[in-house]
Amino acid sequence: MAKRVTTADLKHYVALCSAKDVVIDGAEIVLARPEVARVWAKIAPTRGSFMVGGFEAGVSRETPTHEITLRYRSDLDISATAWIYEERLAAPPRWFKVLEEVDVGEAGRWTRVKCRLVNRSDEAVAPSSLPGGAVPPPKGVSL
Repeated sequence: MAKRVTTADLKHYVALCSAKDVVIDGAEIVLARPEVARVWAKIAPTRGSFMVGGFEAGVSRETPTHEITLRYRSDLDISATAWIYEERLAAPPRWFKVLEEVDVGEAGRWTRVKCRLVNRSDEAVAPSSLPGGAVPPPKGVSL
């Protein structure tokens, strides 16, 4: 039987972001992942991951690499189109793509989602706080 999740297990402070990935602004394409909320979470890997150039090597885009547990909030709709961003002190920031909501356990106290680690890099762009969620492209990338 799996160990019960407690609030002491929520050791990662993450940003929940909406999935406005590509926005066409005139002739320019800009990335947009606006922050919706900041919450504490438990992040547990479901399998080993090997990153090459910021992307996981040899893994399907639909294969979950992590399970993230959040305290349930009725005002947040976690769907298969959401993103989770974690900025860490001693390691590069990480972007997770939410693949599916697993369950809401323990009488509605927790939301568990299966996610795929998409990017772990010092070059990872933080969630947008600009109007409309526009984020400039990474250095050296011209569109």
